[in-house]
Amino acid sequence: MTATISFLTLNVTEFQSSMVMKPAKKISPDEYILSVLSPRERLDAALSLAREAFKRRVLKPVDVQETVKKVRKKAYAERQKKNSNRR
Repeated sequence: MTATISFLTLNVTEFQSSMVMKPAKKISPDEYILSVLSPRERLDAALSLAREAFKRRVLKPVDVQETVKKVRKKAYAERQKKNSNRR
């Protein structure tokens, strides 16, 4: 009976040492909300935010094109940086 008790104690000790908790990944609420929306719902949300943000402003097509270029350039740079880390 002593051998059985020491065997059970050994297993419990090994089990406890193997159950080390890993730190949780931090997720921002914005990312979570966007992840549960469908692509169509994301687009609708983005357009409604933009509509509200620019409600009393006059936007010229040139302003929109410059902003689109800036956003695409930033996204391209982030993708290049991400791909260079893989190599």
